[in-house]
Amino acid sequence: MSASIFLRSLLTLAGKGLKKNIETLQDIEALPVGVEYMREVLDPWDESNTFYDQWRVTLYSADGFYTTDYYTGMGLRKGGVPQKPKIADVIYALESDTASLGFGFSEWCKDFGYSDDSIKALKTYKKCLEIEQVLKKYFGAMRLRQIRNLLQEY
Repeated sequence: MSASIFLRSLLTLAGKGLKKNIETLQDIEALPVGVEYMREVLDPWDESNTFYDQWRVTLYSADGFYTTDYYTGMGLRKGGVPQKPKIADVIYALESDTASLGFGFSEWCKDFGYSDDSIKALKTYKKCLEIEQVLKKYFGAMRLRQIRNLLQEY
């Protein structure tokens, strides 16, 4: 089977598998999201010499897919073995990245301790805007509200 036929089949299944309502954490775990272990990496954000486990996360829908990286700390390992994160953990992290976007760039910078004169901060803010659009596209506004409500006290 060619890669494109396989991908189309997967996306068709993903579109059919998405429940109309997301009512429980089990519903979140059943979302069409793939999580694949990549490798142990040195801190990608600064020079703290801390190691993390890098995961490749893919959100699937009938319209396509979106892939991003997700990192977990070494303390989450069991017996030295990386433990696959729950889908709810991943969605919560992505959703958290978008939490303060409604107030604009300057307010977002204040909330997260960035300078609003920073190019790095602007790039990070734009990436968060992209994630917000992706979540809306892949889950739809209604499901995204349901997911946000479920994860509010997560």
